[in-house]
Amino acid sequence: MDDAETLMRWESSKETMTMREFAASLGRTRKSVDNAIYRARKAPVEYGADGPRILIFDIEIAPALAYVWGAYQQFVQPEAIKEDYFVICWAAKWLGSDDVLSATVTPDEARACDDGRVVGIMWDLLETADIVVAHNAKKFDVKKVNWRLRLNSYPPPLPYRVVDTLAEVRKHFGATSNKLDYINKQLGRTRKLKTSFDLWVRCKHGEQQALDDMIAYNVIDIVALEETYLDIRPWMTNHPNHALYSDSDVSVCSACGSSEIEYLSKRVTTSANAYRAYRCKCGNVGRNKIAITTKEQRKALLT
Repeated sequence: MDDAETLMRWESSKETMTMREFAASLGRTRKSVDNAIYRARKAPVEYGADGPRILIFDIEIAPALAYVWGAYQQFVQPEAIKEDYFVICWAAKWLGSDDVLSATVTPDEARACDDGRVVGIMWDLLETADIVVAHNAKKFDVKKVNWRLRLNSYPPPLPYRVVDTLAEVRKHFGATSNKLDYINKQLGRTRKLKTSFDLWVRCKHGEQQALDDMIAYNVIDIVALEETYLDIRPWMTNHPNHALYSDSDVSVCSACGSSEIEYLSKRVTTSANAYRAYRCKCGNVGRNKIAITTKEQRKALLT
């Protein structure tokens, strides 16, 4: 049975059986079925129009285990660390696709702190992505994944741009809290699932139910994150320009790639030039790249 057929049969069976039961019905290990499904899913999504491949993603890591002398204001020496963190699971989706992809360690992998298979699947997605979106991406998700990739002997994935929704919320807004769940509560968007620290501990110990609960938590995070990203994207002033990922010569919105833009009478000015402003149907505002000031007008400018 090839990977595509394995995926097709899983899609028709997942409502009535767990992944472990499905693997047993095929006479295979869960790990081999897991790998087959993700190989079948890793091909880029067809969006129907030229544009960047935008990957929404989030990871959950196990806590490090260390010896400490007390409960408050501890400085943990490197030699006191007994077990380092590892990636318990990740979830991701391509913008424009309904499918949420995910991978989690098996109980044996959790107990061995072995995330090599899981981060390897993540590497495949990062290798394909043009833009990756995560909440606290630059300080947490991207760096944590990069370190675990390096420890598991993976090379750097091909270059991609990073959109950090936490950094963007901090940059443009004054929310009382910048946590994803609070932002979505205020915006009326999807909320995160309730969890406790005990869930992370149980995952580290390799409890199957805890791992299943963690991936469910992670998947909901992706749904919530995508809604936040699309909600605040029109406010982003440095979002990667969609037009750079297309061979078309049609003017499109820099944020969402739509050609449904309206040029406005208002001018956008710099210290030396003026430009026509536009607004896209997505809400994004920007300016044309061609200045409307003449050479003679620029000569007359004073500084």
